Amino acid sequence: MEQIEGQIDRVRDWAQGLPAELPVFIVSGNHDTFSLHPLLQEARWLKTLKRPNVFIDGDAAELGGFLVECVGWGRVPVTNSALPRIVVCHCPPALSLAGTDHLGGDLGDLELAEHLLKASTMTWLILSGHVHEPKRWHDAGRFTCLNPGVRLDVAVPNHIVIDTNASTITRFGDGRQQTVPLKKCHLWCSTAQTLASGSS
Repeated sequence: MEQIEGQIDRVRDWAQGLPAELPVFIVSGNHDTFSLHPLLQEARWLKTLKRPNVFIDGDAAELGGFLVECVGWGRVPVTNSALPRIVVCHCPPALSLAGTDHLGGDLGDLELAEHLLKASTMTWLILSGHVHEPKRWHDAGRFTCLNPGVRLDVAVPNHIVIDTNASTITRFGDGRQQTVPLKKCHLWCSTAQTLASGSS
């Protein structure tokens, strides 16, 4: 129990150290919900992070012409909006290369994939994690799915930066930097924003 509480304290300290005006989107993953510890049941610990501009499971906020929705572990997006949607979720959708591991196993969420393909709200981007060594860190199909993967032996965690000014997506990880162009059909953003995705 002390180990879990220490981890929660570290995440809380990190979140509280961020500038108050910075929007932060945090979602639960599979390790946040399968414990008997009371703070991990239904990812209750996330509620201890709440403050203005911190969004957790079930929250949604408009940002730069997009609706950004936090989708917790085992859930699907629930919002309907005329705005293009960015989904922040732990597990990428099934049938995506970002949800397929380096050995070819599909570890993605089938329910999420089915929901997104049937949804009336256009999903522009999915920021995810879960698969530690994805076949591809970026996958552009009907929507763009990003997963930086995990590397435990580095000082700076794998992460992705989306720069709408430069129209690029850059992954920093595995000791190198990779940049790909942001698809022109996805440039619906009227205000230049830089969004980041991290994985654990």
